[in-house]
Order: sequence, then structure tokens, then C-alpha cells
Amino acid sequence: MEYKTQITKGNYGQKILDKIGLPTIVQRKAFPPNMYENDYTMGALDLMDTPRINPIDNSHNIDNITVEDYNEHKDEIVDWLLQQFEYFDPTPNKQYTQQIVKWFLNAKSLSPQGGFPSIEDGISTLKQSLYSFQKMKERLPQEMTRTVDDKDQPYNPRDIASYPDAGTFMSSVQKMRQEFGKPDDLPKGDSIIIYNKDGVTARWAKDQAAACHLGQGTQWCTAATQSNNMFNHYNDRGALIVIQLAKPIFFAGEEKHEAYDPQSESWEDIVERIQIEHGDWVLDDIQKDFVKWIKDNKLEIIREIDEGLETIEVNVPAVVTCDLRLNEPRYASLPNIMKAKKKPIDELSAADLGVDAAPRVQQIKVEEPPKRKAGIKVSSVAELVQKLKNEAKVI
Repeated sequence: MEYKTQITKGNYGQKILDKIGLPTIVQRKAFPPNMYENDYTMGALDLMDTPRINPIDNSHNIDNITVEDYNEHKDEIVDWLLQQFEYFDPTPNKQYTQQIVKWFLNAKSLSPQGGFPSIEDGISTLKQSLYSFQKMKERLPQEMTRTVDDKDQPYNPRDIASYPDAGTFMSSVQKMRQEFGKPDDLPKGDSIIIYNKDGVTARWAKDQAAACHLGQGTQWCTAATQSNNMFNHYNDRGALIVIQLAKPIFFAGEEKHEAYDPQSESWEDIVERIQIEHGDWVLDDIQKDFVKWIKDNKLEIIREIDEGLETIEVNVPAVVTCDLRLNEPRYASLPNIMKAKKKPIDELSAADLGVDAAPRVQQIKVEEPPKRKAGIKVSSVAELVQKLKNEAKVI
């Protein structure tokens, strides 16, 4: 089916606006459920020049939005959203864009948990999945089965419309790539093993090629090869450490049904399972080994100078300073704040840490500096020059 932007806009434009909750926001001056931290609603409000007032949940001041503002910007907002969906589609004729729009409209919520990716995941993970699907589609069987509500249902894996949402599609493509896809011959890039003990290996991906190689078979946005790779975006914020386990970790939901998707687990649950199966200390040990590697080796530093950016290599130990623009703070979510309140806080003294805090500086005497002599006035320039020359001896 040929895709045309204007036809799609005419058929789905108002439904798209309803999905991001704009009519409700304008009429009630309140966000509908599941609209906070949602790229699409937030982006639409940005296009309406609505100021952001809360750095924690990135919310906007919507009290002053009027119907006139909405009518003035709604076409622009629909055009912008369709541009995002078209960019998610890697095919030249945008043959999957209309299906992306349908996934968007049918999503339970505009979040990965609700079945639709964020813009960042759309231009990386979803785009990569669509590329892989297009590449291996002819090798897929015409019928497969999947479990829905504990029942096996047949479906045609070649028909993209047979996938109920974008999340199901991406996880299905990832599984089908293992059986029907052709492995990519990717360069290994530059990576370093910083931890290897008891079935846990941690590697530091120092460049994008290493991130792609270590992330093969995953849906990481830092492993995308045919879409926007986000390695540089995250590497600017800190090192990318890839943890590989000799055996898969077990999640409680796995035995419930075959369609279980481990990617539905939150990062907190993943950390908890790793700590249960490999010890509470394993992630702390990885961080310590990474810091040790930094201390034992040279650092590559990018610093600002008048002409731009300068890259230098320095021996360690070294003192590295930063300015206010280095990073954006990551605000804790309310659930994590509540969890943190329940965590025990271990209080350690200097002696517990093996630190001798005895003072090593002895104060012998404190006295004021000599008082400054009173100044004098001169009556002429000649007298000033004479005093500077003969008395002060500065000229």
C-alpha cells in the first residue's frame, strides 16, 4: 500500500491529537492519565510554546492554554508527529508508517510499558527492528503460533498488521532474528574487560563499534546499526559498561506463559535478580574494578578552549574538574524515593575505614599582618615621578 502523508493526516489527524490528550488539556487545564513524561504530549506542548515549570517531572504550565492556541498549532503538531513516525520507518517508500500510526493510536499508554516506544527508542530500536523485519521477511514461514491469554493462536509473521503493538513486534523480531536472521559481521571495536569472576563479565565499550558488537541480538539503542545509534549521546554522560552473565537470570513471571518478555522487567528488578543470584556485592565490585582501571591507566580528556574542544591524554592519578554544563541531573522517581527511605544506612567511623584522622598540621602562632602605612599626597607630576623613582624605585 502506498503511503501518503496528507491522506494519513486526513484519516488520523484528529485521532492523533486525541491520543496525546491535547483536547482534554485545553478544556480541563489538566493532564489525562499516563501523559506525564511522554515524549509526544510534551513535544506538542513545546510546539505551543508552553513553558516547562517542574524540572522533576518535566511538566508544563497548562493553565493559560486557550482554544485559540490549540487551533493555531494543531496542524503543526500533527505534521510534527507524522514526521517522527515516518522517521521511525527505514523503508524508502515509508510502507510501514501507517502501521506505526495504528500502533500509536492503539497503545494502552504512550510508553514502552504501554506498547509504544519513546521517540529515542523509536528512531533507534523500532527503526532497527523494522529494518531487520524487512530484510528477513521472505525467510519467515507464512504461519506461526503465539500464546495469547494462555491459548495458542496462529498468525502470519510476514504480515506486520498481525502484531498487536510495537512492543510485541520488536520482541518478536528479536526472537525471529535468532532463527531466521543472518548474523552481522560486525567489527569488535575497542572494549576492555574490567571484571571477570564467577560467571559475571563486565566490558567497557569505548566506542560505538564495540557497543554494537557487544549488543548484538539486543534491542539496545546503543547497539543499532541501521538506525540512530545513541552511543555518543550516553557515552558523553558516562562509560557504557556491558555486563554479560554465563547463565540467564530467572524472573518469577517466566513460567507463567511462553510469551513472557524479559524486557518487561524494570531495571530495579533486574538489579535485584542479579544480586540474588550472584551476590549483593557484584555490581559494587564492578564499579570498584572500573575505578581501579581508571586509576591504573591514562585518561583521555576533552576540555573547552577558546578555539573549541581539545582532546588530551594525561597520566593518572590526575585532578579532573568539570563545569555546570557537563551533565543533566537525573531526578529520582517517587517510587524510588519511597524505596530509598526503607534502605538501611550504615554509619561508619574513620577508624572503621582504616583512616587516621589525627591532625598533622601544628599551629605555632597567629598574628596580624603589618599595618599598611598611610599614603601621601603630591602637589605635582614632577614630584610623583621623583618619589616613584627615588623612594619606591619602581621606575
